[in-house]
Formats: sequence, structure tokens, C-alpha cells
Amino acid sequence: MRALRRESLGDMSHPSYGQKNCLPTDLGSGYDAMGRIRAHLTKSRFTQDQLRAYEARDRNLAESNCTKVTTWSIINITVMLVTGLIQVRDVYFPSCVAQGLR
Repeated sequence: MRALRRESLGDMSHPSYGQKNCLPTDLGSGYDAMGRIRAHLTKSRFTQDQLRAYEARDRNLAESNCTKVTTWSIINITVMLVTGLIQVRDVYFPSCVAQGLR
């Protein structure tokens, strides 16, 4: 069985082994194949450039939104802290204005 396999594979040490089906029959078909490969690479590059532009736009939008959210969060926290401090102060130190309203 092993001898049969060797015979069917041919002489693997010969330099031309496996090159029969890999090389084009003439240079024209090789140039055509290279042209198709170049076209596919160009299309891939164009698609990657588009995706890169979308990613940059989305990243800039996300960073802008993050800045806005952070700013408004700081403002809201500051207002809540000031309101809380005023309410606590009024509980422990009632002012004259608050007593006059009662």
C-alpha cells in the first residue's frame, strides 16, 4: 500500500514537482491574475478607508458626548451639594429671615 502511494505521488524530490498546476500557461493569464488581485486589494483598501473614517467620526462624537455628560454631571452634583448644605445649615442655624416667615 505504501509503495502504491509513492508511485501515485511521483518523484517529490524533483524540482518541477507540484509546479505544473501552479504556474500559468502563458504570461497573459499571469498578468490578468495580478490585475484581478490588484483590483481586489484596491477595493479592500477603499473599504478599510471608509471604515476608518466612520470609526473616527463615531469616536469624535462619543468623546464630545462624554465631555457634555461629564460637564452637566458636575453642574448637577454641585447644585445638589449646595442645596443640601443650605438645608442642613437651616436645620442647625435658623436664620432671621426664616423665623420671620413662620
